[in-house]
Parts: sequence; structure tokens; C-alpha cells
Amino acid sequence: MSRRSGGVRRVEEPTSVPRTDDAWWRNERVALTVLAGLVSFAIYEASREPGSSIYDQYVRLAYSLLHGKVYILHPKPWLELVHYKHHFYSHQGVLPGILLMPFVAVFGEGFNLKHFAALLGGGIGAVAWSVATRIGLTGRDRLLGWAFPVVGTTLWYEAKTGSTWGVAALSSAFFLFCALNEYFGRRRLPLVGLFVGLAALSRPPAVFAVIGFVVAVVLSPEARANIVGGAKKGLQLAAGVIGPVVVYVLYNELRFRTLFDKSQQLHYLHDAYRLQVAPGQFALAHLPYNLYSWFLLPPSFQNNFPYIHLTILGTALPLTSPAFVTAFGARRERWLWLAAVCAVGPAAFHYANGFSQFGMRYLLDAVPFLSMLIFLALKDARAYGYRVLLAASIAINAYGVAYTTVFGLK
Repeated sequence: MSRRSGGVRRVEEPTSVPRTDDAWWRNERVALTVLAGLVSFAIYEASREPGSSIYDQYVRLAYSLLHGKVYILHPKPWLELVHYKHHFYSHQGVLPGILLMPFVAVFGEGFNLKHFAALLGGGIGAVAWSVATRIGLTGRDRLLGWAFPVVGTTLWYEAKTGSTWGVAALSSAFFLFCALNEYFGRRRLPLVGLFVGLAALSRPPAVFAVIGFVVAVVLSPEARANIVGGAKKGLQLAAGVIGPVVVYVLYNELRFRTLFDKSQQLHYLHDAYRLQVAPGQFALAHLPYNLYSWFLLPPSFQNNFPYIHLTILGTALPLTSPAFVTAFGARRERWLWLAAVCAVGPAAFHYANGFSQFGMRYLLDAVPFLSMLIFLALKDARAYGYRVLLAASIAINAYGVAYTTVFGLK
């Protein structure tokens, strides 16, 4: 039996056929999904930089949470923290710190954050494979589609580096992929909203991706035929976000005795690298440079080996992941573009472009949606030139991983 929903044909197993063995490892779809996750994890773990990450705010936050504190118990001078009323706080999303609590409980405050980054990367690989399977990609196309987010974007760099900022981006991308997997699967709308909310607990701007999902649900043919039903679906989606919002508000109340997050503004006012860039933390005046960074900023070309030198400001998306342009070949689920733009929109007006990065870290919240569009383009045989562009993307990101491990960023 098959049915169409949201423009994507989904195939369901006949419920009348009895199952004699429910072991997951004998279910080919599940086994391949797990294998895709393990391969992704192995790639990231094998290519990670030697040693532990010194930028391990999340490990320290997890340690503090285990001891009933929301401030960092053992701050170090090199950590990017904010100071408020005699305590130091992380200004990153709280969820990775919560997820790390079991690891820190077992391995202590010395747990290497890079292992957790690789684990998140493995999760991204598994869910990316799952959602590609859900929309009907098979064989070589599914493998090629899966390769884009895993080794064709700077998620690879962030996973191998294992810094606080990279872990936040990986966690956000993972849960946004989970939201897409649920939407194109069983479509339990409260779960879709929950996953978007969890992404926002990693990187707050990701919450705006819910706008795309709401548009997809409310403006679907079924919703237009039944306005009341469409409104209910929109409310179900929004309801899923409430839980993470409550956690976010509680976290702010415990830190700052206010419902709102003061940490970003505090960090901006004391940014050691770009102190109080005029005219403010968020402003229209920052848009031109951010757009230049996202789409035009090149590496440095020099006469000495290895000739292409990566700078600390990062490299534009078309130069790190040129395969993203094949997303324009998708002719279905156009709301994915809206979700991608909404997820990264606030960063377009931010005073800094991300800094200390290989690619544009703030654009990684859009990668799940761009990947989904690429999957759809592959499914409809409209991903023109994808194999060549994917090969280029993988080669560039492999270079970035190797270069930054050997030379670092200047």
C-alpha cells in the first residue's frame, strides 16, 4: 500500500503480514541505517585531531550540572565564558552539556569532547541515511546523497576538531535531521516540534526553522481543504517546541534570574577579539560582510607550501561544499528553503561571522535542509552535475581537515 503526503510518496508495509522475527539486525533498513552511523562515526573518530580539546566548556558544564550548579565550577582563562555576579557561565546552548552528563559521570571532567563530537557526527550520518531511505532513495543515489552532509560539508571539520562551538553546531544539525526524519516518516507533529526545539537548545537560532515546518503543514493541500484541521496540525507542531522552551527559560532563570538569555549580550560586550563592533550585536549593517563571508570569502593563496592557506575567518560555502547548488534541482517541498533561511537568518545580522573556522559554521544549521533538497533532486533525477560537485566537496573538506590538523588556522 502506498500514499502521497506532502509531495513525497511513502510506502507502507501491509499490516496483515505477520512478522516472525523482529530482530533489528535482520531488518535491512534498520541495519543499513546503523551501519551508516557507524561508518560516519569511524570517519570522524579516525580523522580527529590528536589529544583532548582544550575548549571543553560543555564537559565542564556537564560536570557542574552533575553537582547541581549552572555555572562553571572550574573555569579556565582560555575558555570563552561570561562573567556575571561572581560566577562564570557558558553562553552556548545548554543541551550538549545535558547530553554529556552520563559520559562525565563515568569518565570524569577529563572526558575528551572530541569523542562526543564524533558520536554526534555518527548520529547525523545515521539519520541522514534514514531520511534518504524514507523518501525512496536507493542504491548508489542513496550512498551519494548520504555522503554530502557527512564528508561533503564542514560538519566533518567540526566533528574532527571537537570544540565547544563545533559540538553546538553538530548537536543542532543532528536534531534538525531528526525533525526531517520524523516529518518524512510517521509525521508525528509534536515530535517534529520537539526535535526542532532540541536543536534550538544547542543553537538558539535553529528554533526559527520551525517556521518552515509550520508553513509545510498549514499550507499543505490537506490543510487548505480543512482549515480547522490545518490549524490543529500547526498547534501540534508548536506544542512540541514547548518542552525545550521551558528548559531554556528555566536555565536563564537559574543563571540570571530572568526569563531571557543575557549571556550573548554579555559575551558581545566583552568579546576579546571583536570588542563591541558597531553598531551592535545584531544590526543590518553587518549583513554585507556576512553575505560576503557566506558566499565569496576565499582562502589565502601564497607561494609557499601548501599554497592554499586557510584563514581563521573561514571559507565561503560555495568553496567548501559546491555540491550544495544541486539543491536547486529539487522541485518539491519548497518549504525546505524557507526552513533553511529561517534557521540561519539571525546569523546574517550578527556582528561576527563565526570566527576560528574552516567553513561558515553558522550555515551548518541549513545543512539538513539543503541535504534534504539534494535527496529530492537525486530522487527526481534533477541533481545535475552532482557526482562531480560531490567529489570536489569531499576533496575540499578532506583538505580542510588535513590542513587544519597540521597547520592550524592563521
